[in-house]
Amino acid sequence: MVQVPPEIRIRLPQSIVSFNERYAGSVVEGVEQQMRLCIQSAVAHIQSPGCGPFWAMIVERETDRILCGAGNFVVGGKQSWMHGERLAFSLGQTVVNNFVFPYGRYRLVTTAAMCIACYGESLTSGIAEIVAAARGEDVERETPFKEGRLPQDWQGELKRRGILYRPDVLRDESLVPLRQYSTSGGISYFNAGPQT
Repeated sequence: MVQVPPEIRIRLPQSIVSFNERYAGSVVEGVEQQMRLCIQSAVAHIQSPGCGPFWAMIVERETDRILCGAGNFVVGGKQSWMHGERLAFSLGQTVVNNFVFPYGRYRLVTTAAMCIACYGESLTSGIAEIVAAARGEDVERETPFKEGRLPQDWQGELKRRGILYRPDVLRDESLVPLRQYSTSGGISYFNAGPQT
């Protein structure tokens, strides 16, 4: 008989816990400084077992106040959905106590353009703005990840839903955690076919 648990409990890695203890509620002015903090956090995050090379923050647009941050924890958490952006959405929506963010209020700052999974969730999250650093082709060139093909007019769909998209913010700097992850032997956790 299969035993299905009545709840899912996930202990977040200390890198995520420590970040939010230090920065949640803090003001970091300007998207470049916010992105720089994301990149620094991604570099620190991959030092922990089971953690991937991506980091995302939810930031209040009007005040530049950080709501929360998170990094990929797919391997350590043994959950395929635990990408940095999706964890940031989950933590942030827990903080605001709603299934969507208040309209127009929050931006997502992420060290890489979203994969297909995170893109889909961004459309229904209530996020108003997305600031990204590395491009999808950067991720696939520098790491073993296969990001999944986005819809042909994916940026147009963001615009139609009122979501502002700002790419290439500190793009060159964002390659650092990707390269460090690869050189340290980091694995891909995307289903790109049989693993050999």
